Amino acid sequence: MKVEEIHVRLEEQHSVEFKRRFKILLFVILLAFSLILGKLIFLQIIKGEEFRLKSEQNSIRLRKIRPPRGLIKDAKGRILVENQPSFDILFAPSKMKDAVTTLERLKGIFEKNHVEFTFDVKSGEKARPFAPIRIERNADWRKVALVESHNLELPGVFVEVTPIRKYLEGEIFAHIVGYTGEVSDAELAKDVSKLLEPNDIVGKSGLEKYLDQILRGKNGAEQIEVNVFGRKVRTLGMLPPRPGYNVVLTVDAIIQKTAWESLEGRAGAVVAIDPRNGSVLALVSSPAFDPNLFIQGLNPEDWEKLSTHPLYPMENRAISGQYPPGSTYKLIVAAAALAEGLITPETSFNCDGTFTLGNRTYRCWQEKGHGRV
Repeated sequence: MKVEEIHVRLEEQHSVEFKRRFKILLFVILLAFSLILGKLIFLQIIKGEEFRLKSEQNSIRLRKIRPPRGLIKDAKGRILVENQPSFDILFAPSKMKDAVTTLERLKGIFEKNHVEFTFDVKSGEKARPFAPIRIERNADWRKVALVESHNLELPGVFVEVTPIRKYLEGEIFAHIVGYTGEVSDAELAKDVSKLLEPNDIVGKSGLEKYLDQILRGKNGAEQIEVNVFGRKVRTLGMLPPRPGYNVVLTVDAIIQKTAWESLEGRAGAVVAIDPRNGSVLALVSSPAFDPNLFIQGLNPEDWEKLSTHPLYPMENRAISGQYPPGSTYKLIVAAAALAEGLITPETSFNCDGTFTLGNRTYRCWQEKGHGRV
């Protein structure tokens, strides 16, 4: 075989091998591009909507706006219960990699600046992922300033402004208006309307509880864009909250205060009723409590003082106390006797200090009786 033929054959073999390798390489490249294209189709078209929503959830949040509760006024329009802004410190476990570590960091910042930190850090381990937990309600300006100035170090910790109650008459109207507090798990479970959410404020006693659905109003919502640290960048949309309805009482604050002062701190009750229409003009129970104490939540020591007080300030004597009617019931007996014709307006009786019914003798408070009455 000639050298030229051998050389030609080698070139042909190399050409065939090159073409084979080129085809393999081209196949691999096409396969890679096909896989990439398939992945892009999967991400952009098949899963595109799902990932778009997840992306928006990471940058767009829906924040609840709590409405102010309705005012409570007396018969003359004087405001008895109003609202004031509360700067609350909360944390969202879903925005934290380690809730306990973040809370420990917040505690350290507070203590370094000689500010009291009373929240139980370990409770962060039991926090529900998507329910914000309130660290402190109605925090003072120093705590709010520390949270805002260290926001990059405290992911998931934020300040929220909400309306809270202010009871202008304190103890005087305590048993009538009652007080409010944060909704409990038991109250959430019993909520038939399903409108209540964790951290909502509801009535706990008195008119605040009895008229809660009227006073509470309806939550609104705000759609906001946030940065990587969870801080608000701008508002995208808003559904304003509906404030609660105002309530006007038949009670007159002046008469109520006069009745309260007449008891001079003694245990007792005073009720004044308009005989023309039965409306209540005053309803006082003494001693009482200051409903403003319940706004931030009573500490165990204060609750112990109230619940173990010998004169039971939490009890509404005007409607809950059990007392013998005494002479006040004579009006009912006399009216019934007149209606049945058993007596006339001129009928009189002799009170000698005792009255025997069956084998029992009842005595008048005046030992010798009142004579002819």
